[in-house]
Order: sequence, then C-alpha cells, then structure tokens
Amino acid sequence: MLFLAWHAGAQTILTHNTCGPVVKTTNHSCESSYIYWGRDFRLEDFGITGDEELVIETGEVGLSYTSWGATIQFNIYKIDDNFPASFAASDLLGSSQEVQVWVHETNPPEIIRIDFDNPVVIPADVEHILVEVKKGVVPNASGIAHIAGTLVDSGTSWYRGCIAGENYVDAEETTGV
Repeated sequence: MLFLAWHAGAQTILTHNTCGPVVKTTNHSCESSYIYWGRDFRLEDFGITGDEELVIETGEVGLSYTSWGATIQFNIYKIDDNFPASFAASDLLGSSQEVQVWVHETNPPEIIRIDFDNPVVIPADVEHILVEVKKGVVPNASGIAHIAGTLVDSGTSWYRGCIAGENYVDAEETTGV
C-alpha cells in the first residue's frame, strides 16, 4: 500500500514497500463477505512531528484478482502502542469513498489508485495510524479480491474478517494469507 499525504507544505509518501515489483500473495479471500487488510504507520518514521497535521488524499493498493462485485475503501484509524489488542472502530479518523474494482488475473498485479473525494486530516497529536483497505461486496455478487504485496517490506501486514475473525492478526499467522 502507498499513500500520498501532505504536512507542513511538503508531500510525503507513506509506504512499507522497500524493494522489488508488486507480486501476487497467498492471501485468502471469501465470497460475499468483508475483508480488511491493514498497515500501521508510526508517523515520526516518515518525518512527521507531533505538532504537524497530516492530510491523506490518495491511496494505492495492489490487487492480483477480483471477481464481479468487489469494492474497496480506505479507512484511517488512530491507534496506540497496544495495537492490535486496543483497536477500536470508534477511532476512525476518516475514509475514502468506496469504489467498485474489477481486476482480471494479471501478472504483475494491478495498482488501484483512489483519489479521496474528501481528504482525511490526521490531527497533530496523532502519532500512530492504521490504514485499512476494506474489501466490500455489492449486493448479489461474490466480491472476491486478492491483495498483492512486494518481495521486501519494512512492516507487518494486518488482516481481519473472513477466516481471521473480528480482531486484527498478523497476516503471516493466518493460514492461507
């Protein structure tokens, strides 16, 4: 995942991808249900100090395949050092619009970009955020979607929904992810 953000008049790219092309993963996707993929970002790691607002206006995610009726939406949450145990939906700071996606199986995977209709403002006192990609489904559709990744990254991929349950888990700990 990659996010374009602004702080103190400068553009910042939030990403944990450090090397190589976007590749297919072995993640699991379920029909007719929600799935949530997340990455956490400690803002100071990207040069954003505690006295600066951050404005996120664009998100990108790689998808290697979707079936008819899949949707994606970016959600931005304030989190603390006890994440994922402390995760609360009430800490939502903002969201992108939900868009329907259609990706035929491709290699390399397709990068989907959403320019937010309403940018998400991260208040100056927020130090740690979770950026979540919610995979939804339109009524009467299967809505399968497989997220892509990179060969090397510098963070943990989080997953919830479908086979993982309601709480976020490290994607590497989930069979089939």
